[in-house]
Amino acid sequence: MKSNIEKLRKKYMDNPPEGMTSKDIRNMSEDELLDMDFFLNENDLFADEAGVTALAGHRAAILFNRNL
Repeated sequence: MKSNIEKLRKKYMDNPPEGMTSKDIRNMSEDELLDMDFFLNENDLFADEAGVTALAGHRAAILFNRNL
């Protein structure tokens, strides 16, 4: 697990999120780094093909029925 944390740290040090520096990333605890990574990627958790298609279809059905 430690090597995964270091790979993640390197990823963000090489390309820090907006408003942060490589030094900020270097000084983060493992928990802070994991929290930041989760926050930056939380939308990706729901972007699987089936989920997005199903959600889009559901929204379209709601909008269509609302206009009837």
